[in-house]
Amino acid sequence: MNRQTILKKLAAFTANAKDAPTGTNREVFRYLYFTGHEVVATDAHWLAILKDELTENPHYEDANGSKVNLPNPYPDYRRILIPRDQIGWEYVFPEEADILQRLKHLFTGMASAVKDTSFNKRPSVLIHKSENLELFSACKELQIHTQLLSGLTDPFTFEGYYFLSYLIKAFDFLGAAGGGKVRLYVPKRGVPKAGPLLTLETPRALVLGGPVGMER
Repeated sequence: MNRQTILKKLAAFTANAKDAPTGTNREVFRYLYFTGHEVVATDAHWLAILKDELTENPHYEDANGSKVNLPNPYPDYRRILIPRDQIGWEYVFPEEADILQRLKHLFTGMASAVKDTSFNKRPSVLIHKSENLELFSACKELQIHTQLLSGLTDPFTFEGYYFLSYLIKAFDFLGAAGGGKVRLYVPKRGVPKAGPLLTLETPRALVLGGPVGMER
């Protein structure tokens, strides 16, 4: 995909204007931040990074490429990325050409079927226990329970609640950024009553997801 398409998919992780009022530090979350060597977007709940995108000077842009002058500095986003020695569980998906597209279609189908108006989004629970990684979504009498992976041997287990809409955007962005080997990992410690931060990473891009219930 061309650069502009990738940046627009990255911009799906920026905050809405109503959540980022003018003149506040939160306003920077409305735009793409070009650090000089990568591009970052966040709405303070999920964080997305396009790697190896070189620019002369750090600056802000909207998804259409227009530069924006903001007085507030971007937060130190790198401090919340998960260090390798803090990874509690990790899985590398098979290097299949369409793996990201298939996962995106899976979550899109689940989101279409399961609607929960109390959250205004589609929350699901990702569970790793025993030898399986499972995704569970429900709304009233409709329940969808999908086994994503089986035959896993790592004894580390976790349970985390995430919005399906963000998972769909994550796989869409990672696919647009070029795909490649996909790593899924979580830290040793999670957010109380919500679950662990969730990282999806390819050679060119990274998405860090916050569980439902995490402070925004």
